[in-house]
Amino acid sequence: MTLRSRLGPALIAIFLAGCVAQAATHRIDGTLPDGGDCPAFGTWNAATSTCRIDDAIVQEQEWLLIDAATVDVVGTLTNEGLLENRGLLLIHGFVDSTSDLVNNWDGTTINRGEFFSHFMYNFGGLTNESSGSIEFELHLENNAPMINHGHIDLGGNYFNIPGRLFANFGSLDISPTGNLVNSGTMIHTGRIENLGALQNDAELIEHCDSVLSGNAVSGLATTPAQSMRVTIDTLEWCSIDGASGYDVVRGDLQTLRSSAGDFAPATTDCLADGVGGTSIVQPAPPEPDRVWWFLVRANDVTGAGFDTVFDSQVGEREAGITASAGACP
Repeated sequence: MTLRSRLGPALIAIFLAGCVAQAATHRIDGTLPDGGDCPAFGTWNAATSTCRIDDAIVQEQEWLLIDAATVDVVGTLTNEGLLENRGLLLIHGFVDSTSDLVNNWDGTTINRGEFFSHFMYNFGGLTNESSGSIEFELHLENNAPMINHGHIDLGGNYFNIPGRLFANFGSLDISPTGNLVNSGTMIHTGRIENLGALQNDAELIEHCDSVLSGNAVSGLATTPAQSMRVTIDTLEWCSIDGASGYDVVRGDLQTLRSSAGDFAPATTDCLADGVGGTSIVQPAPPEPDRVWWFLVRANDVTGAGFDTVFDSQVGEREAGITASAGACP
């Protein structure tokens, strides 16, 4: 259910008034001077080149946010014309875009509030943070990394073009009118409720803890992610059917890079040898300016090892780790 259908037009007006504290609505009837100056009703911070908008703005024709400039929407921005971002568009309040919004190659959009979009073309980077909510009503074309940590409602078409990334770490609801076509790389570690259509024409990687309910994915089969989560205290990984236990090794990233990817000198420790669970206590953190890498191998599973099936792996790991001083027995 979408934001608009939940609240209705009358309640939306009340909601927006609360956000902007009954502020007056300002209209932009043309291109702003110099393409990106802060309007007179905004607050300009010269030290950070940030234009903070606390009121309600209706943009009817064209607004270009130029490079090195930041627009921080704390109130409400309504786009009824063309909004082109070539700087940083930061949303803490509400952006209601009923017309074209272009996030250009040199633009970045970060949403921490509410973002409603009819037509969006993402050529830069779009991140929906954990506090953010986005509703794509008609059309989204993704030509750059799009990362979701919050919630997305999809009521129209979302095209993730070849070579591009869509990572869902939060929640995504695809309505009966929604259609997501993945022709690039899609990583899913959160929750998806698919009441419409989700078509995978390339690579869709699903984490073992992810949830996908509703209609099945059409097209190519999804790829299970044999991934690891590392925190300050623990290491956790996905279970593999038939595994009698797991080996966990650790190594030095700087050594791995300086040796051109040779795991023999870069593998330093065996942290677990045949452990039965899918987590271990994380050893003490590395010293300053030092970075560790970790790998997990399932035991007694055909084809399982420290090597992966993904094209991103360009060299063999198994032989080097086995020959290292940090190999598990």
